[in-house]
Amino acid sequence: MKRKVLLVLGVCMLAALVAPALAADDAPQTYVYATYHKCDLARQDRADELTKTAFAPIYDAAVADKKILSWGWIAHNTGGEWRRVDYYVAPGLDNLLAAGKAIGEKLEKDAALADHEFRTICYAHDDYIWRLVAASAPATDVARKRSADSFSTYFVCDSAKEARADEIVKETMAPLWDAQIKAGNINSWSWFEHIVGGKYRRLAVVDGPSFEKILAARGAVIQAMSEKQKDAMKEFDEICGSHQDYMWEVRLPAP
Repeated sequence: MKRKVLLVLGVCMLAALVAPALAADDAPQTYVYATYHKCDLARQDRADELTKTAFAPIYDAAVADKKILSWGWIAHNTGGEWRRVDYYVAPGLDNLLAAGKAIGEKLEKDAALADHEFRTICYAHDDYIWRLVAASAPATDVARKRSADSFSTYFVCDSAKEARADEIVKETMAPLWDAQIKAGNINSWSWFEHIVGGKYRRLAVVDGPSFEKILAARGAVIQAMSEKQKDAMKEFDEICGSHQDYMWEVRLPAP
C-alpha cells in the first residue's frame, strides 16, 4: 500500500506522454490505477482481512470526499500468478495521481502496521494505469457497481496497430456483448488501454451473475464473431496475438 505515495514521481513525463491522446478525444476520460499482487497462498486470506479492516475505510473516505469514483479488491479464482488486485478509479489522469498520493499518505499515517504486515504477505506486485476506451456503462459508472464474479482478459498487442483493435471492439464486439447483457448472461463489459505498466496493452473486463454465465456469453460472442465477423476477428487476433485470462472474485466493496 505504501507504493501509492510514489505516484507523484514522473507525473510531468506521464502527462506529456498521454497529452496527444487526450487532445484527440473530448469524451470524459476515466482512469484506473490497478496493483496486481503476488501473495503467499497460505496467508492471502489475512491480506483480505487487513484490506477490509484497515484499508477499506481509507478508500471509502476517498470516495466520500470525491477524490475517486470507486475502488475495489478482487481475489484470484482462476488464472496466472496474480493473487489479489486493488484498484481505484478517477476522472482524469491528474485526479488519479493526486488521489493516489493522498491515499498513500493516509495509509502511511493511519494504517502503517497493517501495511507492513500486508507487504509480508503480498510480497511483490505489478502496477498498471488503464484508460477506459469503451464500456456498456457510462464512463463515471465503470467499476462503481460490481458483480460477485468477473472475467478479465489481458492482451499483448502490436502497439503500432492497437488503435485498430479498439475500433474492432467498438464496431463489432460491443453490440455482441450488449446483446449478452440484454439476455441476462452478463451485467457489464469494459475495454481499457494501457497507459503505464508491463507487457499487457489492452484489458477486457466482463462482470456477470456467475462464472458459468460469463463463460457461456464469452463463447457466444466468439462464435458470433467467427460466423459473422470472420475478417474482423482475424485482424484482431493478428494485432493482439496473445493473452492471459483471469477469473476474479470481487470481494470489496461487497457486490
